[in-house]
Amino acid sequence: MTRDCRTCAHNTYREIKTEWVSCSHPVTLAKIPKLEKGDPAFVDYRTSDVPVSRISEIGFCPAYEAQP
Repeated sequence: MTRDCRTCAHNTYREIKTEWVSCSHPVTLAKIPKLEKGDPAFVDYRTSDVPVSRISEIGFCPAYEAQP
């Protein structure tokens, strides 16, 4: 079994067949910037979902939890 965002209990998309991952861990959600009108595109990019093709950029996550 793959032990990365694709199979993590915190992946918003774990039940959806997609090539994207999105972390919903409470600490992650608390740290992300809150988008506001007029935010530059870079802010939007940094808070976006991550394509599986770039999952190697995330690396090891100490908060990984297997799906129940």
